Amino acid sequence: MKKNGLTFIAEIGLNHNGNFDLCFELIKQAKFAGADIVKFQLGWRDKPNEINQLDKQKISKLIEWANYFEIEILFLIISDKACELVIPFNFNKFKIASRTIKYDMPLVKKILDRKKVNPNSEFMRDSDGKIFVSKGRLPCEQPYQRMLVTYDGRVSMCCYDWGSMHPVGYVDQLAIDIGEKEYEKVKKKADLKTKGFDLMNLEMPKIFNQPKKKVRTIEEIWFVDDINNVRTKHSKNLLEEVPIFKNCPFKETYNWEKIN
Repeated sequence: MKKNGLTFIAEIGLNHNGNFDLCFELIKQAKFAGADIVKFQLGWRDKPNEINQLDKQKISKLIEWANYFEIEILFLIISDKACELVIPFNFNKFKIASRTIKYDMPLVKKILDRKKVNPNSEFMRDSDGKIFVSKGRLPCEQPYQRMLVTYDGRVSMCCYDWGSMHPVGYVDQLAIDIGEKEYEKVKKKADLKTKGFDLMNLEMPKIFNQPKKKVRTIEEIWFVDDINNVRTKHSKNLLEEVPIFKNCPFKETYNWEKIN
């Protein structure tokens, strides 16, 4: 029933109530209802005398039944034991619960590792609960569209660099004169545990670029090498060579792949 980009997943879960033979009928009815996928849960209520004890033999039978009705089968992995159980079957996809993302990242990384996904990759969950993993970075339009100007006249190459950690120029002498002095004052008070600053544990912000200390107009800065060098990196898809971009939260700069 894949239509207009939609996939119909029939949630069987624990609806067999411990009657394994009932799974055959549930898979059949899911197929007749037009489902593309039937989904079962592994690792939930699977202890002795509980209703969802699925071993390798039963999983093999579920796969056999799903193949008979020509419907895809999907498993929600909830525990390490469940992950180990399905490894030999070499499934192309799994379902990862949103609560697993929140409370059991080691299990998430274990599942991704089995899928040959870098466990250090960035993750994203959308409003529907779908989970995506980054397969790499994409060029960003920000350096070609806008710049950010701080209160003291320091210019950054995009609005996501709100701390101006990669400045590309100055539009006011104040930024040149002050530099990092204000940061240094606050850090000193925090280091000395001055009242009002005694709970702070501060580090000086990293600065990844040092533009020429000269006041320019916005138009002049728009064409300087400081920002053109960044644009060149973007055009060649070399974002990781620009330190400020490594942890950029702008989701449109990631090549997302849905994994559940």
